[in-house]
Amino acid sequence: MKTNTRGSVTVYASLMFLVVLLLLSMCLEGAYLYLGKGKAQGAYMAALAGARGNYQKELEQ
Repeated sequence: MKTNTRGSVTVYASLMFLVVLLLLSMCLEGAYLYLGKGKAQGAYMAALAGARGNYQKELEQ
């Protein structure tokens, strides 16, 4: 009995490429979220320092 396995290597390689591409995109998205969180926290701290500085000048650092 002969089985038809033509193209199975191509299918396997394309599926592995897809998995690698998905993992890479997940890592990049995580890095973007991490950087965005840091920028948002920096903006929050700047706004908080500005609000404290406008309320009482001695509190501004």
